[in-house]
Amino acid sequence: MDEAVRITIEYTGKTRTVTSVRRVSMRVPNARVLPTDRSFEPEIGHFAELRGAQDKVLYRCVVNDLFPSTVEVPTGDADRPFAQAPAGEMKRLAVLLVPAVPGATKVVLLESWRRRKSRRAKRESLQTREVLAVDLEDSYGKEEG
Repeated sequence: MDEAVRITIEYTGKTRTVTSVRRVSMRVPNARVLPTDRSFEPEIGHFAELRGAQDKVLYRCVVNDLFPSTVEVPTGDADRPFAQAPAGEMKRLAVLLVPAVPGATKVVLLESWRRRKSRRAKRESLQTREVLAVDLEDSYGKEEG
């Protein structure tokens, strides 16, 4: 069986706490794997990277938004039984499963979006930010709480 790393994260609003990082014997679901070399051109979306020494990217894939700002709620309307509502300060849980790549020392979650044109910027630009970084070397097998 394949080996993976399962990372569990509790979050409320913008506050995120890694509660568990475990090696598990299971296959990682299919994901769109992206190039790890200079040929990679960022795109809009959410990504997970496994990095090794000197922050070298060893593995990169597309992931769902692990920290959405809305939740699905029942409406009581038979024609439209569910709707999206702001999550507010609701405590939630996210789980990320990535392959256990030899040499990986951390997992980094990234998000990219397109910034609109402004008066100064003549064209749109792609912005990328680090959402969360998890150090694997200090975390394997640890569970908090």
